Amino acid sequence: SVNLSKGPLNNIGALNYHELVPGHHFHLATQQENETLHPLRQRSIVNVYNEGWAEYAATFAGEIGMYREPEERFGRLMMDAFLTCRLVVDTGMNVLGWTIEGARQYLRNNGFMPEAEIHSETIRYSCDMPGQALAYKLGDTFLYDARERMRTALGDRFDIRDFHDAVLKPGALPLPLLKQHVERETERLANIGADD
Repeated sequence: SVNLSKGPLNNIGALNYHELVPGHHFHLATQQENETLHPLRQRSIVNVYNEGWAEYAATFAGEIGMYREPEERFGRLMMDAFLTCRLVVDTGMNVLGWTIEGARQYLRNNGFMPEAEIHSETIRYSCDMPGQALAYKLGDTFLYDARERMRTALGDRFDIRDFHDAVLKPGALPLPLLKQHVERETERLANIGADD
């Protein structure tokens, strides 16, 4: 949990773009309002998709100029460092045998985090949600790679809105299914007007 009164606020913009629009709130609302999905799918969560989209959205916000001040751009870098540190700590504790205090020291040295958050995050990744830190980075990287594959395939016909539709319309999916869906959409878009 984040205690805003005890830590730096530079990352508040990045946190908002991750949690709200264009992040979680946007994709969850889009999914829940999609009447073509089964009710279970309208409420489904696939962690790598959900967190991947939110991280992609927080970075995309910068691409479209939503971080206006240098402090906000620095805050986005702080958030990225924080998420990367969580991945290191998760792996360290669950695979490499780090002690919880060793993990906490790593976060103190690298994470731009207040002490209360360091304590809660090490508990989160030591026994509450091991492996979950990977979802943020894996999903984000997957989405950027998928976007670039679509951009390459469509060339001048690429429209970022088409990519976002391809990712958001089917709702939360495991990455192999999302990859298939984006590839089908890319092929469909490439064939529009091809017979003209």
